Amino acid sequence: MDSKVRESGSAAAQVRILGAPTGRRVDKLLARRPLRPGPLAAAPEGSGLNSVQGDRGLPFVGMMLDYMQYGVAFQYELHRRHGDIAWFYGIGLKFLSVAGSDAVQAVLTNKDKAYASGWGYIGPWFEGGLVMRDGDEHRRHRRMIQSAYTQPVLDSYQGPSAAAIERTVAAWPTDRVIELMPAIRKLSMAASTEVFLAEPYQRDGKKIMDAIEACEMAIMTSVRFPVPGTPWHRGLRARKWLQEYLAAAVPAARARNGEDFFSIVCRTTDEKGEGLTPAELADHMILTLLASGDTTVYTAIATIYFLGLYPEWQQRAREQSLARGDKPLDATAMRGLDVLDLVIKESMRLLPATPTQLRRTVKDTELQGQFIPAGQLVSVCTGLNGLLPEYWSQPKTFDPERFAEPRREDRAHRASWVPFGTGHHKCIGMDLGTMKVFTIIDAMLRTYEWRMPDTYDMSWRFRFPGGPSEGLPMTLTRLKNTQ
Repeated sequence: MDSKVRESGSAAAQVRILGAPTGRRVDKLLARRPLRPGPLAAAPEGSGLNSVQGDRGLPFVGMMLDYMQYGVAFQYELHRRHGDIAWFYGIGLKFLSVAGSDAVQAVLTNKDKAYASGWGYIGPWFEGGLVMRDGDEHRRHRRMIQSAYTQPVLDSYQGPSAAAIERTVAAWPTDRVIELMPAIRKLSMAASTEVFLAEPYQRDGKKIMDAIEACEMAIMTSVRFPVPGTPWHRGLRARKWLQEYLAAAVPAARARNGEDFFSIVCRTTDEKGEGLTPAELADHMILTLLASGDTTVYTAIATIYFLGLYPEWQQRAREQSLARGDKPLDATAMRGLDVLDLVIKESMRLLPATPTQLRRTVKDTELQGQFIPAGQLVSVCTGLNGLLPEYWSQPKTFDPERFAEPRREDRAHRASWVPFGTGHHKCIGMDLGTMKVFTIIDAMLRTYEWRMPDTYDMSWRFRFPGGPSEGLPMTLTRLKNTQ
């Protein structure tokens, strides 16, 4: 996916998010593959429903290479050919792709109980976590885990997290090109082990996050067999170690009466006075570490990229960060950074950290007059909705003001911009993740100016490790008053 076509200094320049790259050998090969359009499944006779149309693509591989190479750009083209509800074939499976605010809202709110979690498709990595639970079980677990996300608890996390982030950011090298993606990833991992586990990164924290990274690598591999030496095999071993390590740590976490996430959840009980089992707590922690890391990293990196691309916005955001004083960023100070808030939201719209939500149908159903069979894997394209012209003016333009009053284009429809999902599976950690992104960018704004090499043309990868090409090369220049 190509990144930019802009006029120098123009805040209204267009960001080429919707066009896939064409110059590489793999792009030329993919451009020659057949689409082979056809129906998903025949609608029942007499139902009055239509069959969903889509593309089969190459034998067995289908359109999966297109999806992995181009992400949202692929979804956009599928939507252009077939509309809000379409399907594509990949690696032996048919994927239903749902876009458009009405269709996305219908699936995620799930009023007729036709949809359940589809995350099991990617493997056992989220097993036991909230995204894999439905119904009463989901409600019970969510209420208990919510105790670690209340505002007073978030405030208690923020102090040590902000101090650690500011120290790390201040130590980055300056006046030469560095890759910011690995630096932000390491920073996020270190902050995560402190906040979630009260475990310094320099001790077992690094081992824990290395295991999480092995699971992430396995999620995106195409060889899904436990063959020694493969990412899938390494991921399975890493998850087993995490389950055993975290379950064994539960008694100590309960006893230490700490303010870290793990201790709080370990102590929480339901209305009957019953807590979660060590195995359940381990599964929830694995999902929390998997989900929080990448979403935070990708959102921070997208924001840093656009602030580097548009220095006038970088300076506007910096002025507010410098004006707030020298205290560590807290929730009150964060509310005063309205320019940064607009930039983060626009960055999430153009480069969403989680562009899809996975569901599966548990019974035959219909969606906008089209027949969806039971057992169908559904890719809910929440990220694509942020790029459709029926909801956004000039959707390929970087324009943070679209989120400001009185425009508020994000209110065009309840599901036109849902970066954290909606319905009962809405991201439970969105406030914590947002605060972490604000803290990282605020620390950078108060310490550096940054710019990318003039020759850099970013493309965004949608397979792990995802994010910008070449690790987002950037030159940091320390502000004079921070020497």
